[in-house]
Amino acid sequence: MSAIAVAAEAIAAMRLGRLDDETTANLGLIEGGLATNIVPNRVTVRGETRSRSIEKLEAQTRHMRECFEAAAARHRVRLEDGEHGARVEVRVKRSYERLAVPTTARIVRLLARAADEVGRPLRTRASGGGSDANVLNGRGLEVANLGCGMREIHTVHEWIDVGDMVATSALLVTMLRLNASR
Repeated sequence: MSAIAVAAEAIAAMRLGRLDDETTANLGLIEGGLATNIVPNRVTVRGETRSRSIEKLEAQTRHMRECFEAAAARHRVRLEDGEHGARVEVRVKRSYERLAVPTTARIVRLLARAADEVGRPLRTRASGGGSDANVLNGRGLEVANLGCGMREIHTVHEWIDVGDMVATSALLVTMLRLNASR
């Protein structure tokens, strides 16, 4: 019984990618096997689910677990010492809490003032990203993420225009100056 084949069956049944405007799920690492001529008896699959909705996060995590459990339940093999079934061990770890910074937060108002001063538009929006800001906000610090013009994020084609980096730096310097002058 190939652990990789069992995992592949589970993965094929999963809803993955951009699931809705709040939720994504991805499997990014699959490791297993010892050689091409040995049936792999174990495989490790690592992935993540992100959502701005706790309910959707928990539902997608449950769905992914159930896909692995259902695939394992369908696979049995009879050997000399008896019948053996595929097993799955799932470990779920929440890396950080969701980030929800209101537009009325002091940090956002300060950034809006800085954007006004440098003549740049400022648009706030929620994203499904995870960063140090999630962790710091979870510990009581008021932190917001600032987009800097990155494109094709988290792909092998990710890039940023140097002009966008310069503009973001100027915005941050202005924000720091305004904060220091209060």
